Amino acid sequence: MPDAVAATTRLRILVMPGAYPVATQPWISGLAEGLLEAGHRVEVLATPSDAPGSKAGPEARRLLQGLHRVPTRPANMLRRLLASFALLRAAPQGVRPRIVRTLYPWRGGLRGTLLRDIFLAGAAPHDVFYDIIHAHLGVNGVRASVLLDAGLLRGRLVVSFHGSDATRPLTSRRAKRYRRLFACAALVTAPSRFLADRLEELGCPAHKLIVQPSGVDLSRFVFRARREPEDGSVRILSVGRLAEQKGHRIAVEAVAGLRVRRPNVRYDIVGEGSQREPLEALIRERGLEAHVRLLGQRSHADVHARLEGAHVFLQPSVRGRTGSREALGVAVLEAQASGVPVLASDLGGLPEAVTPEALVPAGDVEALRCRLDALIGAPDTWEARGRAGCDLVSKTFDQRALLARWQEHCVRLARGS
Repeated sequence: MPDAVAATTRLRILVMPGAYPVATQPWISGLAEGLLEAGHRVEVLATPSDAPGSKAGPEARRLLQGLHRVPTRPANMLRRLLASFALLRAAPQGVRPRIVRTLYPWRGGLRGTLLRDIFLAGAAPHDVFYDIIHAHLGVNGVRASVLLDAGLLRGRLVVSFHGSDATRPLTSRRAKRYRRLFACAALVTAPSRFLADRLEELGCPAHKLIVQPSGVDLSRFVFRARREPEDGSVRILSVGRLAEQKGHRIAVEAVAGLRVRRPNVRYDIVGEGSQREPLEALIRERGLEAHVRLLGQRSHADVHARLEGAHVFLQPSVRGRTGSREALGVAVLEAQASGVPVLASDLGGLPEAVTPEALVPAGDVEALRCRLDALIGAPDTWEARGRAGCDLVSKTFDQRALLARWQEHCVRLARGS
């Protein structure tokens, strides 16, 4: 479709991210904000987020103006039931039967749906037709399909999978729900070819599936060649949740093995999560308190500043116990856009996100230690490696170009072509 046609078609779009805003998913705000700037009407159906670091930035605040607020489920089971009945009683008479349809046992059992979908159903803008209903993550796609089937939403469903929602083994119940979702959806997106192949294995028809990476706002990053620091202090950085699949333990062990040969190495990890205490214990056990820091969740501005000061970026992802794998890795894209040489695991979608020379066998501490040692010891290669990574991101992951492509897909769907 010519760009001129996409530019003159104005769509009404409903975004379903589950909770909003979420600091760890800035691409959701970025994608929706780009559609707003293009003149489309964008609304959000979500529970307001109270997660750490979820304070609304400029993009999120603009989207919150079109928020359909999903009530937070009461923690107490009895209160949830009472709130559910109160929601039904308050709903317009003609809408109540449709809300009740979301409670049918085939959808996963009365207990599972009553305590989840009914709150979403009560907040759904049932009297509006949307050109696009865009659900982020498989679980929200399933919920959107339930609302569509019940007549509480109207429009064409697009579902964007992001990673663990497709890489973890599925229970028979979830596999059944995904099959219904794939039948209902007009379009399914994956951030990498790796995840798209996985979705095909799960039953998604190939003709409904496209690869749509999250991308990087290149205007926020300027390539800067890395040089050997005068004081010899090499700063290594990782950014990501403190979760098992991020592989931070592997990186800490690799840095521990470098301590004698590279005493001036400093490794910072930005992120928060369930693995904080085990990582803190490992750092103490290896005597790395002066070398490794867990910095917690930081603002995008702070992360950007740390990328500017880093000499090496690590993305040491591993396969989680549940089978989850890295679908792509936005952080490693941003590092390359800044000109930082990277080392990343050869796992999941990461081989699509970095140059071949950046890949390291996933979960192999010794391999990572050797490759890190070699990279630190060859500062004359940092500029070329950084440039190669930056060129890859500019060519393949430019957010502006990806947004234009995404807009074209949305317009095609809306026009039924």
